[in-house]
Amino acid sequence: MRANKLSICFITSEFPPYSGGIGTYVWETAKLLADRGSSVVVVTKEENIVNNDWARIPNVMYWGIRGGILGKISRELDFALKAALVVNSRYSDFDLIEVPDYLAQGIFVRKSKLICRLHTPLALVQELDDNRNIYRFQKVFCWLEKLQIKTARFLTSPSHALAEWIENKWLIQKNKVTVYPNPISLRSNIADRRTFRFKYGLFMGRIEKRKGLTMMLEVLPQVLINNKKIHFVFMGQDTTYRGKSAIDLIKEACGTQVDRLHFIGFKTGVEKDRIIKKAEFILFPSIWENFPYVVLESLMMGKLVLASNVGGLPELLGKVGVLMSCKQEWIDYLSNDGYLRDISATKSYQQFNKFTSNRLARTIINYYLACKEHVNNN
Repeated sequence: MRANKLSICFITSEFPPYSGGIGTYVWETAKLLADRGSSVVVVTKEENIVNNDWARIPNVMYWGIRGGILGKISRELDFALKAALVVNSRYSDFDLIEVPDYLAQGIFVRKSKLICRLHTPLALVQELDDNRNIYRFQKVFCWLEKLQIKTARFLTSPSHALAEWIENKWLIQKNKVTVYPNPISLRSNIADRRTFRFKYGLFMGRIEKRKGLTMMLEVLPQVLINNKKIHFVFMGQDTTYRGKSAIDLIKEACGTQVDRLHFIGFKTGVEKDRIIKKAEFILFPSIWENFPYVVLESLMMGKLVLASNVGGLPELLGKVGVLMSCKQEWIDYLSNDGYLRDISATKSYQQFNKFTSNRLARTIINYYLACKEHVNNN
């Protein structure tokens, strides 16, 4: 292999794209590298790639991991162990191996070539979500994530906000984390078809506390009373909050105004793109975010983004969009049709262009080449 080419393996239980931010990141990065001549292997759950030819990337090899007996105890640990057995047996085939922080999926992989990409570790999710148990053995996974992050040869993050959280939380050496954004491919020819007969603001993501549920419970009832024209569409999965459905909680809070709330569930692909494209604005009232792909997709379609001034969102949006710092700012802006007068959306596509695969390719490839050289020289 020529010196400027790479042989790299990605391990992820989440794949193909539209399965979440980690899966989308791996898909985009694998495509970026394969398109430029590198050898790429994606190790993922067998069920993710069977009958999913639409998600396959030319010149990328896929190794499927089948669930086994250990999966009856923990599917997550079962995947991590089996993926490591496969990758460690072919360790010399790769220059580098990259894994996500989430659920410590590379904890059993040999560490001399290991890159850990920070997305949002379970420890942070737990902190933001009132220590709600999401997984069996959650405390074990939090400990394993910390161990993986502290022992990985290299660390990367799409946002300075997450890098700083990791450094402060787990006393990681300052500047050990290399920051570069998540890449995204330009999608064109999105059909401009009617989706709903009314103008709407769009919420995307799991309807949960971390994504802004408690903020919406306080803001939406007041906005719907103040602004009789506004509708809200929710595109994402329901969750439970304090024993009740998040959707039911929002409906109860909004009372007689509930007819202007529209819950359409999780959408993917072309259908998702059409719904984004027809929205008047996109809202992200999260209590913390890293570098979400749904914001990048919104910018790609020239949408006005309204977001909480938290985490990596200010880095992602720059001077585009509207950052809210408190409940009253959300109420005032939405009640007074601020989105109709805001011209910052005209610069959304320009901001999106900073994160395209073509723009970021050299930065990302140079980073991997530097890691490869470091491995070879030490």
